[in-house]
Amino acid sequence: MIIYYILFLGIGITLTLTGCGEEKVRTVSYYTENPDEIEKVQYRCNAENDKGYKVEGNLAENCKNARRAKMKLIRSALR
Repeated sequence: MIIYYILFLGIGITLTLTGCGEEKVRTVSYYTENPDEIEKVQYRCNAENDKGYKVEGNLAENCKNARRAKMKLIRSALR
């Protein structure tokens, strides 16, 4: 019975820790203020697409926000 308890506890800890690595969603204004981050995120988005994976979750939001920030920076440079 103790073996099942230890196994259950180990699985619970593993599942809890896997959520810790999830990245934070950044706003358009964050990417506008940190343009070097735009290229890093877009590289990761393109890498996931090239592998054939669907970009989902927080990474998808960051891809969208980075793209919007890049367009905003381009428009402001053209003015």
